[in-house]
Amino acid sequence: MLLKLIAAAFGKRGKSAPAAAPRYEGPQHRGFVAFVVDVERAHFIVPGDRIVSDQASLRLRAWLPALELSKRVPVCLVPLTHVERDPELRELGEVRAIVVGKFSVQRITGEPARFMALADWAQTMAAKVHVVADFCDDLAAASAMYDSSAPAAYQAQLLQSCATLASTGALREQLLPQAKFGVSVIEDPYERETAQAPVFVPPPKIRLAWFGVFGPPLMPFLTEAFSAVAGRISPRPAELRFITHVSQAGLARELGEKLRAVHPGFMLHFVPWSREAVAAELAKAHLVLLPQDASGAWGRAKSHNRLVETLRAGRFAIASPIPSYLEMKDYAWVGSSLGDGVLWALSHRNAVLAKVRAGQLYVEQRFAPHVIGERWAQALKLDAEASVR
Repeated sequence: MLLKLIAAAFGKRGKSAPAAAPRYEGPQHRGFVAFVVDVERAHFIVPGDRIVSDQASLRLRAWLPALELSKRVPVCLVPLTHVERDPELRELGEVRAIVVGKFSVQRITGEPARFMALADWAQTMAAKVHVVADFCDDLAAASAMYDSSAPAAYQAQLLQSCATLASTGALREQLLPQAKFGVSVIEDPYERETAQAPVFVPPPKIRLAWFGVFGPPLMPFLTEAFSAVAGRISPRPAELRFITHVSQAGLARELGEKLRAVHPGFMLHFVPWSREAVAAELAKAHLVLLPQDASGAWGRAKSHNRLVETLRAGRFAIASPIPSYLEMKDYAWVGSSLGDGVLWALSHRNAVLAKVRAGQLYVEQRFAPHVIGERWAQALKLDAEASVR
């Protein structure tokens, strides 16, 4: 009966997986945890798995937690197409707990019926196993940004159907009014295995770095934020290494032109995103700029992960006053005028180095993968002892 109900939900709400969808080929596992996320095929995590996704949310909210949890129980990353074809996940074995992870706003707005069917499935499965919905963004805020009701509706149904996890305390507060079963906070773990020694010896031409997701909805805010920095540090020459997805190269060039109009000696250099590129650019940067729109629900809920990554790289961050950054204000410059932050750092070299050193110790205690993995195990109600595989 349960299988029929779930299959009917997908048939009613959206399209089923195509007949040619790849079937799972591998051993079944007892008592496994399923992360339903944006991957191509079902994959059980094994020691030594290398994370290759360019989606930070997939790496930080699925891959790394799954690697830690796999020390206790079998863990499988499951694509939406598999859920649609095998809604009870019987091909994979006996499911013990389910995490409904992040899918991009673009996918949700493009296939609203399909994702409402996923929310229906989560509600149905929650009657049988422990199901949690994991959020690292406020999809209600995304609905306003993308002029689509689909993300908000999808989020609202999940909040009414199952337990909820959020990546920050601020996001928890935004989700809590709709969350029938409460909201727990589990932060993003750090990715960089070894922290780099702090360095800060800026030459006359300062090298700044920014990395993250970029696109038309963020263009107005980042233009204003970086223009303010350019104007504040003028006439001192500077270059900004702007690291984002290769598809945004044209928009990044447009941003660079706007910044040069403010300060001709402020040069933006576009760098196509990769994990290797981020590591290389942070290693060469003097300071890292982390602007976020603290006035809006989307920006306020953002996680600590880029500030954590900056500290692990041994670099000092100049960050906007969103709640997650304010929690770490002792280890960065956090305020509304990022230009003021740059000028402060340039005249306080010893303080900058001391803050980065202290920040690295703090990050190790709070954001280490094994620390975050323990909190995931608690949220998923896993026993301390490893289960039978």
